[in-house]
Amino acid sequence: MVFTAMVGAVLVAPNAAQLGDKALSFLDKRGRRLKTEKALTYMKRKNLISYDITPNGELSIRITQKGKQRASRTKFADMELKRPKKWDKQWRLVTFDIPEKQRRLRNQLSSKLKLLGFYQLQRNIWIHPYPCELEIEVIKQVFGIPDSYVVFAKISSLNRQKTLTQHFNLHA
Repeated sequence: MVFTAMVGAVLVAPNAAQLGDKALSFLDKRGRRLKTEKALTYMKRKNLISYDITPNGELSIRITQKGKQRASRTKFADMELKRPKKWDKQWRLVTFDIPEKQRRLRNQLSSKLKLLGFYQLQRNIWIHPYPCELEIEVIKQVFGIPDSYVVFAKISSLNRQKTLTQHFNLHA
């Protein structure tokens, strides 16, 4: 109803658009505040945060242990490999041998490598042109993969060099 009244006012008096902008910005601020309050209530109910209002009226928010765990999972889910300006002409090879009884773990690792942009050379051999050793360590830690299951190597050449440079759009 407010919107239709503003549209009518703009048609009758074109300068009324400036007034309408102020009304819309008020509604936008109110909507953002309500969304923020709803999010805070949800996070508190799920024990992700705790918060209090201090005597001077400020909001004091603390992230709980459960909230920290959720945040680290979110960071893990959003993990990306940075592409340097210039390729160092080194390949990062990740190979793994995870027992069949831990197939789910093996599939999780393969899926994560694929999401990060690795190229699958063979069933359990993946390759990437950019630095990623730290990310591989984080993946092993998050999934609880023993060091003995995963091999990380940095190599300078291999027989599929041309295919890989084309795949990754590199100028060797």
